[in-house]
Amino acid sequence: MTYRKTVILVIAVSLAMLAALPSLAAEPIPEPNSHNEALLELIPELGTLPGPDWLMTGYRLFYDVLYYDKDDNVTDTAKLVFDIAGVGKDHVLTNCYVADFDDSGSLSDFSQYSFMIDYPGLGEVWISPEIFKGEDAPGVKSGLFELVSMDETSGTEKDAWYTFIKSADGMTETELYYGKDDGLLLLLDGYTYDEAGNYTGGSSVKFSKYVEYFAPWLDYGLTGLKEGISISYDMDVTWEDGTAATGVMTFVSDQNFSSWAYMLQSLNSEELGSSEGDRVISEMSTDGLMLWMPIEAFKYIEEGAVYFEEDEIGSIVKAGGNVELSGFGTTRLLHFKDGFFMADAYFRPEDGYMVKYYQYPTDQKPFEILLTLKEIK
Repeated sequence: MTYRKTVILVIAVSLAMLAALPSLAAEPIPEPNSHNEALLELIPELGTLPGPDWLMTGYRLFYDVLYYDKDDNVTDTAKLVFDIAGVGKDHVLTNCYVADFDDSGSLSDFSQYSFMIDYPGLGEVWISPEIFKGEDAPGVKSGLFELVSMDETSGTEKDAWYTFIKSADGMTETELYYGKDDGLLLLLDGYTYDEAGNYTGGSSVKFSKYVEYFAPWLDYGLTGLKEGISISYDMDVTWEDGTAATGVMTFVSDQNFSSWAYMLQSLNSEELGSSEGDRVISEMSTDGLMLWMPIEAFKYIEEGAVYFEEDEIGSIVKAGGNVELSGFGTTRLLHFKDGFFMADAYFRPEDGYMVKYYQYPTDQKPFEILLTLKEIK
C-alpha cells in the first residue's frame, strides 16, 4: 500500500491539538471477533503491538465473498467493505458494510453491517507485521504461522503468512493469509461443521482493492464535539407524495475518542413520535453528518476538489463553494454520496459547526430530510 506522505505535517499539528483536548474519553475496550480472539489467546502480544504503518483513518478496503454449500457449490456472493474510521492509541474503529449486486452487476443493496473496535495489532483485516520480524518474534517462534506463496489473479505469486484456527467446539475452522510485509488480510477461508462433524459449507473472503479518503479535515480530531455538548436541529421531512413531518433532532456527544465520537441521538416529532438511538461520528465521513469540522481545515478546502471517490459502490466526497445562508452567513458546502445515499452538508467556518444538512430522496428512501441548526448547548 502507498502511504500518505503529506499527512506528516497534519499529524504534528493534530498531536499538539490533542494534547489540549478536554474531556477526551478513555480508550474503548476492543472486542475482537471469534478467530481474532483465538489468535490473541495463542499470541497475547497482539494486544499490545502497534498496527501496520498503513493503518490510519481514511482507508476503504474491499473484499469479495463467496458462499459455499456442503458440496462446495457457490450459493451466493457479496462484497464486504471495511472503512478504517478511527485510530486511537490502543484501539481501531472499523465500519463494515455489505454490498450486493444484481445479475447485471449493478449495486442492489449497500448497508452498514456493524462497527467494530479492535486492537492496533490485530483487527478485522490486518495483523501487526512485528510478530514476524526475526526468529524470536512471537508469530514465528510460536510455530502458529508459516510463510507460503499465494497465487494472484494476475498469474503472479505473493508471499503471505498463513495460519489455521479451529474453534473450541470443533464446528468452525478458519484459514487466514496475511501479507508478508504489510500485514493486510489477503484471504480468509471459513468452514463449518455440524455436531456430528459433517461439513456443511463455508465461505471465502478475498481482498480485491483499497481506496483512500484524504480530506483537509482528516487527522485534526473532532475537538469541537466535547463530551456533553448538545446540538439540536429543526427537521423537515417531505415524502414524494407531498406528505410532510417536522421535529427536532438532537445529538449529544457521549464519548469523544478524538478521531471519532459516540453520539446519543434523539428525535422529538408530533408526526413521527419520539425516539432515541446512537450514532458513530467519524472524521472519515461518507454521509456528511460529522456535525462539526475543525476550523483549521477550512482554508485548505478547495471548490471542486474530490477527497474520496470510488466507483465500486458509487461514492464521492466533493467540495462545493462558499454559500450564503440566511441567518448563518457564509458556509462551506460539501457533497457526499455513498451507494444509494446522497446528501449536502453546510459548515460554518467561524466555529466549524454544521448548520444545514439536506438528504436527497432516492428510490430506496423516497423522502428528503432537511436539518437546520437550532441550538448548541
